[in-house]
This record gives sequence, structure tokens and C-alpha cells, in this order.
Amino acid sequence: RYIRDWVQPPLNGSRPLPPAVYNHWFKLGADIDEQTMLSLVEPARRLGMEYFVLDAGWYA
Repeated sequence: RYIRDWVQPPLNGSRPLPPAVYNHWFKLGADIDEQTMLSLVEPARRLGMEYFVLDAGWYA
């Protein structure tokens, strides 16, 4: 909050919000596969997620 309120410059007169990010790690951990990840992309997009992070399970 400090960075957003005092360090980050305004953009068009207002402070930008942090990006909306989906990260599977908290729900699935390393228990992932391609089909599971693909099934989560569209719901994340509908929720307004700007980034879809394939976390430490990327090698699985």
C-alpha cells in the first residue's frame, strides 16, 4: 500500500490498481496437468484475471 500510495506515479490522474492474477499453486500445488490448466483459463478470464500464472508445478 505504501508503494501504491506514495511512490507509484499517478496514471491519468489516478493511481493504477495492481493487476488481477490467478495462480493455481494455492489450490492445486504441483498436482496439475495440461487439461486441468486449460479448464481454468476461461473461468479466470471471465473473472477479469489479467495474468494466469503457472507456478512451481510447471515442470509436472
